[in-house]
Amino acid sequence: MLRAALLPDPLFGLFIAITNILILAILVRVIMSYFPGTMYSTPGRLLARVTDPIIDPVRRVVPPMGGLDLSPAIAIVLLYVLQILVSTADVVLALVKVVQYVLVLILILLVIRVIFGFFRLDPWNPFVQMVVQSSEIFTRPFRRWLPRRVGTFDWAPVAAIVVLLVAYYGVSWLGSQRI
Repeated sequence: MLRAALLPDPLFGLFIAITNILILAILVRVIMSYFPGTMYSTPGRLLARVTDPIIDPVRRVVPPMGGLDLSPAIAIVLLYVLQILVSTADVVLALVKVVQYVLVLILILLVIRVIFGFFRLDPWNPFVQMVVQSSEIFTRPFRRWLPRRVGTFDWAPVAAIVVLLVAYYGVSWLGSQRI
């Protein structure tokens, strides 16, 4: 972090430590959710009690779609942005970081879609439908030049990835100019 602008040094260090612990708790909760029954154990209930006040408001705004719950990822991004705001008091830098995180999430979504194209997964699977439908808005501008043909590889998501990578590096450059 750059410097503590909104809090004195001891409080700033405590704030950073608490937010990092919360981020770690959210990550552990996500990992535990993949193992049946662990969220009903004592550590699982403790993690839920600590992280629910952060994740539940996000989940109300962004509900799970197609079996995919993005609220922990969004909560982690918000905690990082809060750290940036407290450490630098620079709203523009915090917004740049939000844009970077959103671009990374979109890039991950598009990479998953490209991987689905290689393996030709069941198009009626709810998770596949959710990924395709949520990423279509980013591939649609490339359909004129790269139309989708039955039985061939879909190149529009690859083109979207290239454009979004350029946008990501452009936003990163802008953010580096603020420091």
